[in-house]
Amino acid sequence: MHKMKKTQRLFNALLTSTILTSLLGALSDSFIPAFSIQKIFSLSLNGIEHHQFWQLISYLFVQPLENGISFGFLFKIAFNTYLLFLVGGSILHKKGVFHFLSLYFLGGLFSSLVILGLLILFPSPLSFAGNMTALYSLLIAWITLNPQATFPFLLGIPIRAKTLIFAFFGINCLIDLSSGNWIYALSYLAAALFGYLYGLLLRQHTEKTVYTRGKIFDFKTGEALLNDDQFLEEMLSKIAVHGKKSLTWKERWRLRKIVKNKKKKI
Repeated sequence: MHKMKKTQRLFNALLTSTILTSLLGALSDSFIPAFSIQKIFSLSLNGIEHHQFWQLISYLFVQPLENGISFGFLFKIAFNTYLLFLVGGSILHKKGVFHFLSLYFLGGLFSSLVILGLLILFPSPLSFAGNMTALYSLLIAWITLNPQATFPFLLGIPIRAKTLIFAFFGINCLIDLSSGNWIYALSYLAAALFGYLYGLLLRQHTEKTVYTRGKIFDFKTGEALLNDDQFLEEMLSKIAVHGKKSLTWKERWRLRKIVKNKKKKI
């Protein structure tokens, strides 16, 4: 349980820091242009040439800013935070901190290197900001791991999650391409590719395991992979994604046993 709380605090810290840095970046750009967090954190060719290499990651913590703090700017922060909370939280609790952080930050880093390469080939004074690249890495990895997951859509009609995500991805890329932001579109494609490949690796690892006697065992070693706390996290994530009915009777039995034992300790 202590590990779960520590994991949740880390996740909350990422959400909070992203929101606060985005807002502070917008305010500093308007009131302190000489020391603008927005410009310092955003990825630009000029910044990298001046050895500001942190921009390869820091651009994930600020949102694109066009006309100061507007409704569109605040909506984008809220929407991206919701996506991170929904999908990132699922991967965090299902696959652990390491894989969540790897998908988020390595996906963002891979995309920033693609952006940097394009800026070198096609020099531009533009700067790039926003965590959509990292979010696409998470989203594509999530649907790779959960290809059959569905969401209730209009009038409660179920629709495949991957259909909605691919539609969202396609519309976003078309908007950027039509407005001339083709580097953004290519960075999203890079993030999606990273998320897909990472998701395949995770899925192959998962397929090498089997449920038996309420535990998960590796076919190669025959040893249990999950202790009680890990099993509890796995089942809670499974319920969140697929519903309580997705649990087998063995999983239900072990889950009740773990909860009962924890109540005795309180």
